Amino acid sequence: MSVRHPALASFDAPTLVEASAGTGKTYTITTYFVRAILEKDLEPDQILIVTYTKAATADLRRRARERIVEAIRRIEGPVGQSDLLDDIVPRAVERLGRVEAERRLRNALASMDQAAILTIHGFCQRLLQDHPLEFGIDFDFDVGEDLSSVHGELATDYWAATLYDRPAWMIEALRSKRVTVDLLARLADKALSPRVPLLGPKPIAVDTSALDRALEARTKVGELWLRHREEVAAILTETKGLNGNSYRKASVPKWFDELDSLAAKRSWKELPEWFDRISQGHMRINKGFEEPVHPFFQACRELLDSWGAVEPMLDYAVFEFQQDFLDYAEEAMLARRVETGVLSYDDLLTIVHAAVVNDDSVARLVADEYPLALVDEFQDTDSVQYGIFRATYGEGACVYVGDPKQAIYAFRGADVFSYIEATRDVGENRRTLSTNYRSDPSMVDAVNM
Repeated sequence: MSVRHPALASFDAPTLVEASAGTGKTYTITTYFVRAILEKDLEPDQILIVTYTKAATADLRRRARERIVEAIRRIEGPVGQSDLLDDIVPRAVERLGRVEAERRLRNALASMDQAAILTIHGFCQRLLQDHPLEFGIDFDFDVGEDLSSVHGELATDYWAATLYDRPAWMIEALRSKRVTVDLLARLADKALSPRVPLLGPKPIAVDTSALDRALEARTKVGELWLRHREEVAAILTETKGLNGNSYRKASVPKWFDELDSLAAKRSWKELPEWFDRISQGHMRINKGFEEPVHPFFQACRELLDSWGAVEPMLDYAVFEFQQDFLDYAEEAMLARRVETGVLSYDDLLTIVHAAVVNDDSVARLVADEYPLALVDEFQDTDSVQYGIFRATYGEGACVYVGDPKQAIYAFRGADVFSYIEATRDVGENRRTLSTNYRSDPSMVDAVNM
């Protein structure tokens, strides 16, 4: 069979069909659907079509039914405008005979109410309901818990239980890195479905003596600032050798307010980004001038150096705090699921993903039940969802249809790295719908000029 159109490609390997808006994405999917009925003798409930929303499933169900009707009409010969079915149906009649070809199409039309046209969550829920033993869950599970609210509760519990006896430097480090209960909850939303490794700084233990030295240096800077405030302020605002771009008249007085705050209390607040500009040996001096010397500037240099030694320690302590929270949340979520029997929508995906990735027999069970998968809006598929299809179908019959230009929209769940991985997996079986049927031809020509 010719592969001049992507919808006529072979079923014997995974295929990626790249489709921009208006290029016939739904037409291609429903053509595959009719071909599967005629060429593979599949029933609608054996052809898995996965799309993004429930509204889209209803539209695809309608369009698939209409496509079958169009195929039945072409049993007698071409009808109306040229169509891929003008090639597909006669070939099926020639191979099967008219009676058998029509029987397959009419039986499929009659059973469209059972068609497996689902969202990814609906697909996973159906698998778990049909095969609870194989997926290792209770028969009577419920679905519907909002993970965001649960993660918020867990973050609040962890924060209260963990921080009440932590040293002041840890509390301040969390504050300076803007780690809050809300941030922990959002972190769990992103990193627990499934568990995603966090990228963090190099491990380094906290040296309490180094912390003490940094705090002493901070105290010394505060004391010298209070003692020599007017003198230091005059140097920073009136010394001609200081670089004007680094010591702007509108900015330097604001530094004084922050130094007042630093001197007022001992804290682990991060040093301001401009602090090196008041540290001996780091000041920005115009060519031909000497750096001003003052005990305050030397004390700032000592604080800058001691802070540089402890900052990596604090960074790792904050990172480790977040890692520990994810460990806690992961265990708590599992215990909650076992206790209540309630699965979140993310649980549906992660349970199926773990089963098909780690157990070949479960993957074969799913592939046998749905010998062909057609994945719509593939650009919105994340690593868990793609992992399910990849583990289930391997080198078999799975067609991914999506717009690569939209695979960058992470705000709606898209994962460009999953799309890139899929392009590598399909190899040469990558097709493109290149004709835009939705826009006016003259408009397309003008844009392409």
